[in-house]
Amino acid sequence: MLLHCDNINSIDYVKFLSERYKNMLIQVDHLGVFRNSFPASKLVIDELSTYRNVYLDSSTVFDRDIIMYAVNKMDDRILFGTDVPYVCDDNYMEKYCMMLNECGLNREILERIYYKNAEELLKKLNVC
Repeated sequence: MLLHCDNINSIDYVKFLSERYKNMLIQVDHLGVFRNSFPASKLVIDELSTYRNVYLDSSTVFDRDIIMYAVNKMDDRILFGTDVPYVCDDNYMEKYCMMLNECGLNREILERIYYKNAEELLKKLNVC
């Protein structure tokens, strides 16, 4: 299930679903970020990182501190995301990948974010 969390109350809903339906896999977009507010994002990441059935995608998050914090908390459940085609910038993908590659993450973690975590998620869903 993909959930778009646009306020702190949405996180309570994610937690409720995660606890009630432990076998359901939940993807929360934008790393659960609220307008690139590091304190609010840190709180969300801290809370959601404890749920093994919750994944976060990286779409539209350009704040390196938030990305690094999320990776340090749950690197095995961060998915590459873009929000394309909703983002209208022609160079968005190039800019976003360049920024992610320049975060100082090692190759293994970048591979997890770009595709390995998604592969594992799809295996859990018996899709591949």
